[in-house]
Amino acid sequence: MILYIMLKSPFTGGPTELVFDEALYPFRGQEFLVKAPAYKCVDSGELFTTDEQDQVYLDELHRLWRERNGVPTSEQLIARRQQLGLSAKKAGLLLGLGVNQFSKYEKGELPSESNMILLQQFCDHTMWPWFLKNRAHVLPEKIVKKLKQHRPVVAKLNWPINHLAEQLAFYGGCAFENYLAMTPPQVAKPEPFA
Repeated sequence: MILYIMLKSPFTGGPTELVFDEALYPFRGQEFLVKAPAYKCVDSGELFTTDEQDQVYLDELHRLWRERNGVPTSEQLIARRQQLGLSAKKAGLLLGLGVNQFSKYEKGELPSESNMILLQQFCDHTMWPWFLKNRAHVLPEKIVKKLKQHRPVVAKLNWPINHLAEQLAFYGGCAFENYLAMTPPQVAKPEPFA
């Protein structure tokens, strides 16, 4: 089914149709297959986009880049910061970023590669002791005291669960704590052989 739009072609002034353009696009040294809406001039076959379609393309490209590189999303950063009871300014200080930089990442700005690694570590519960040991000096004592009382739930679990926790943290970022909140299924103990 072809959907003709009441948008005039900038090339011929004739009718246009809505299509989905799929192509490989380079971004930060990697290539991504992006499928995004575009308009096609019926008379000339030329493709063109609107500002809104360009934004859809950019959002999809950024989403694919974040997914491939394990970059925490805005929602994950906000959830982790709130879990720790930090303001965006204090989270930025803890990471060694500028005063407003962390809040920019919470609003969706893409980080540089070095800051990407910092944000991944911020969302990784296993890195928390390192942050407390090496970065506590930049925060007020009251906040440091509060943060030292924060114990990840994972520390109370046994080794197999810790190993699973590391895997989930690696693949799921800040969403790990949500996984732990789920009730595990009850497993019956096997009976000994008679």
